[in-house]
Amino acid sequence: MRSDLLAAVDAFDRVIAAAREIVDPEVLDPIATTVRRVRERAGYLGETLVAALAGGTGSGKSSLVNALAGEEVARSGGLRPTTGKPLGWIPANPEPGLVRLLDDLGVEERVGQDLHPWLALLDMPDTDSVIVDHRHTVEALLPRVDLVLWVIDPEKYQDRALHSRYIQPLAAYHRQFVFVLNQVDRLDQGTVDDLVSDLRQTLIADGIPEPTIVSVAADPDVGPPIGIDDLVAVLEDKADVKEVVYAKLATDLREAARKLTSLPDFSGGVGFDSLWAETREEAARLLASGDRRRCATRLEAFVDSLAEEVGGGVALAIREEVGPDAVAQAVEVAYEASGAYRTPEPAPAPRWARPVRWIAVLALVAGVVWGIDGLRAGRDLLGPALVVLGSLAVWAGVGMWVSSYRSRATRRLLLEHQREMVEPISRLLDTHLGKRLRGLLRRRAGATAAATELDLALTELERRLGGG
Repeated sequence: MRSDLLAAVDAFDRVIAAAREIVDPEVLDPIATTVRRVRERAGYLGETLVAALAGGTGSGKSSLVNALAGEEVARSGGLRPTTGKPLGWIPANPEPGLVRLLDDLGVEERVGQDLHPWLALLDMPDTDSVIVDHRHTVEALLPRVDLVLWVIDPEKYQDRALHSRYIQPLAAYHRQFVFVLNQVDRLDQGTVDDLVSDLRQTLIADGIPEPTIVSVAADPDVGPPIGIDDLVAVLEDKADVKEVVYAKLATDLREAARKLTSLPDFSGGVGFDSLWAETREEAARLLASGDRRRCATRLEAFVDSLAEEVGGGVALAIREEVGPDAVAQAVEVAYEASGAYRTPEPAPAPRWARPVRWIAVLALVAGVVWGIDGLRAGRDLLGPALVVLGSLAVWAGVGMWVSSYRSRATRRLLLEHQREMVEPISRLLDTHLGKRLRGLLRRRAGATAAATELDLALTELERRLGGG
């Protein structure tokens, strides 16, 4: 099970690494902290049940350790506070994970024992200590152990600080709590029963649905300790608390994964390739026609639409890296490099046009000479007039037809040139814009793929925890 938990943590680390470039650090860092703590906690997990004793001043935590040990291993007394630093009563041959946990928690004082080799007890500073460092030690240690034994003084069992500051905020860990009502030797049996009932109702109100309460007298005025065997039996029954710890860690990971994958950066594909191909071709046609302004406007609209659709950190990166300046530069480069600014030479006139017009000119000259000669001789001028008019009509008609022909042919050449420019311009736009956009979306796709792997790893961990 530990290997499944670590596999899920490894998968989560990959998601976080992939998300670093696209998710706001203020959002990602708390999630990364949760994962790091789960990894640290997993590193301590072993077969030893690690139980911490927590309680206020005078509740008898140190006395309880001594009673469980059958000898004095923890100093007890009336000083405030007696327990200045955590004490570890641990197996004589501790597991490496337990040693790492104690080192990390700063539990320097350790006493080895063979009486209960499955159990490690940590005697913690008092929860109501006047020393601030003691309170911080308690708060840091509680979520990182397997079990918490809340040692309660009959006179202070309703202490507001204990309930409001510790038990209520940590109620999510209720399956890892055992409440030890100590010093019951000072009370008669009827009073003990009433007090246990009252304490149970208070704990239920704190968010502990089925509190486990054990009555003991760790250091009675007369006779041996009372209820210690019952407490040991409860601890033995709690041996499966490791599964509770695993389940809690798995829940922490699942909740962190839910927070992360609910971000827009993990919302799946956007159909970029088809949309970009369509936009790129339209922009290329505009640029091939020489309309750089409309081309840039179309591309900017596409970038804005893409950023709007993907959202999150990727949208910010798109707008920063592929903004109007980048689009304008890409358009200019594509325009210059493709040769779109060049226009084809005008189409030449048909070869027959020039000779025909020259013939018309010669005919015109001949007609004029003929007319002058006829005018001198007094002949009819109809023939020369028809020749002159016909020559002029041919010359002008051929000229207008040639002009129209060349205009149509030149237009066809220009359109053909523009069609030929669309493909190279499209490739250049893809090189200077498309690759950037794909790179940004690839970060998103990588994070999404890693999140899918994480979901599979968490599902397998939850299946193992559920016994499926």
